[in-house]
Amino acid sequence: MLPTAGTRLTQEMSQQWYDEMAGEIHPDAAVLAPTHDPSYVTPIVVYLASEQNTTTRGFYSATGGRFAKVVPAVTHGWFGPLERPATEEEISEHFADIESDEHGYGLPESVIDEGRPVLARRHQQTGSASART
Repeated sequence: MLPTAGTRLTQEMSQQWYDEMAGEIHPDAAVLAPTHDPSYVTPIVVYLASEQNTTTRGFYSATGGRFAKVVPAVTHGWFGPLERPATEEEISEHFADIESDEHGYGLPESVIDEGRPVLARRHQQTGSASART
């Protein structure tokens, strides 16, 4: 869940900070103020915990009275060495590749879906006959 709602923590924030933050979103963002009450988030929390819900592995947003599925996407990334773990320095050196969306995004629905292109690439790198999977 990625809810946007007022909590005890946000009560400690000054009204000035809240007004400035809302102003950065849009000058008329105050119209959303009533939806920061936790009761605007509760319905999706109750539904997701109910027996009626048959979905798993999802992320959902509840913001401003809108409920939406949040889709985590995966970039093409950078492939570190197979013979040893990558180093922190290599990650730093290739971080732009890790974050780059130049090749688009994958939308895996499970860790198995995410692993398939990785396995295919590794088979390709090693010349494995299984590269056709």
